[in-house]
Amino acid sequence: MLVRASNRVVAGIPRSLRCARSRPLPPLARQPPRSSFFDPPQIRASSTASHSSPPTTLENGHDTSESSRHGGNGGRKRTTLLAGATGASLLAAIAAITQPIFSSNETKASDGSGQRQDFSSDSRDPSLPRHRLADIRADHGPGSDRPWVTYEDKVYDITDWVGAHPGGDVILRAAGASIEPYWNIFTIHKAPHVREILDQYLVGLIAIEDLDRETGLPAAEAVEDPFASDPARDPRLITHTAKPRNAEPPASDLASEFITPAELFYVRNHMWVPPVEAAAAGRHALTIELPSGEERVYTLEELQSRFRVHRVTAALQCSGNRRSDMTASANATNGLQWGVGAISNAEWEGVRLADVLLDAGLSPSSRSPTAVAAKTASSPGEDEDEDNREMHVQFSALEAYGASIPLATALDPRADVLLAFGMNGRPLPPDHGFPLRAIVPGHVAARSVKWLNRIAVSDEESTSQWQRRDYKCFGPNEGSSPDWDRYPAIQEMPITSAVTGIWVGGCVR
Repeated sequence: MLVRASNRVVAGIPRSLRCARSRPLPPLARQPPRSSFFDPPQIRASSTASHSSPPTTLENGHDTSESSRHGGNGGRKRTTLLAGATGASLLAAIAAITQPIFSSNETKASDGSGQRQDFSSDSRDPSLPRHRLADIRADHGPGSDRPWVTYEDKVYDITDWVGAHPGGDVILRAAGASIEPYWNIFTIHKAPHVREILDQYLVGLIAIEDLDRETGLPAAEAVEDPFASDPARDPRLITHTAKPRNAEPPASDLASEFITPAELFYVRNHMWVPPVEAAAAGRHALTIELPSGEERVYTLEELQSRFRVHRVTAALQCSGNRRSDMTASANATNGLQWGVGAISNAEWEGVRLADVLLDAGLSPSSRSPTAVAAKTASSPGEDEDEDNREMHVQFSALEAYGASIPLATALDPRADVLLAFGMNGRPLPPDHGFPLRAIVPGHVAARSVKWLNRIAVSDEESTSQWQRRDYKCFGPNEGSSPDWDRYPAIQEMPITSAVTGIWVGGCVR
């Protein structure tokens, strides 16, 4: 039998903690008026347990759906990019509402001359206020304190959702306008249950004066496709979503070689692939921020020339690997339905993160002024002594993704944490982090951040949704409303295995 272990052995991680990505349901910010026209269903978390009494995986309606929920240091940044995340997010397809907008005696009516009669009344829910599109654009755009979006003929105030959105503030590109063209691009978000989340933020309807009399909808908008410059992928990959691309190799190809060829390495993207010209890669800048606020900037050329280069062979695995097995053996799960192929092995080339942090001015002593541990959310019963609290290394990427690992892991010479620029003897491919990424062996691949451009040593974890409201695992006793801040983000991964083929008479069956 051909058997592959998922990661290097990590002691002390119980097998019961194998689970898919988990995320919460957003708080009910407002409840729209109930009527025959609009009656949103209640949001419920679903268990993704694989047997009768396993940990329960909670979903917030977005597979990334990954706190402080304000993204970034020093408060929320208003970013003018729209991103979708992994699984189900606010950017999801919404089923059409069949309630007529115009009364039946007004639609398609004719006086026999071929001219339609005038529309003069609005039969939609009278309890919902009407808003003009010009006012929405002027008063609730990306720079507004109360960003709104529209979908079909409805208006939503997403202010309270921005911080919980798995893509972070990048959703603000749609502020003041229709979100529908972005849903048409980010096909990963076509999940019906996301409507339940969006419905919580309904604040009114588009004024009838701004609706097309034939369709009952506003004029369609066109937006630039951020995925247009994504790289070509190997046709052998099994694609789960095209935008963003999430794909895995066939099981038989996965185990055919110890080192997974780059073209067959599984692809896990939350958004588009940031375009970086190969000729400009050497000038790519990485900013290191110390706890004191002091910053040091390194170019890729400087990293390659100033520090010793190391090569580490390590497997990366998505925490949702084999989620389809969980769905088949237990309850339905939200998120990408991976087979066994969301794991791959490669030889990574780069410099040690510890070497760069120390060169930037970080003291190796956890009790030093620049690396002293500060208060973070503690687990139940944890010692509150300041010297025992943990520091973190926050990773940020070009396309807005973020995650973190403990500083102790980053500085541990046995951990082999790299700032990698090479894969299998060649520069990183675009799908796998070109020009620079983190590699954290033995940890969930969500911590090996691709397209790395900033690192911060902090007294708290990354404030990104992917760190605070994703990749956490709870026991079945937690129910549907766990205290997310009390529980740690998944770091190390347990060892699992899968049979990818059976040799019979010299052939793989």
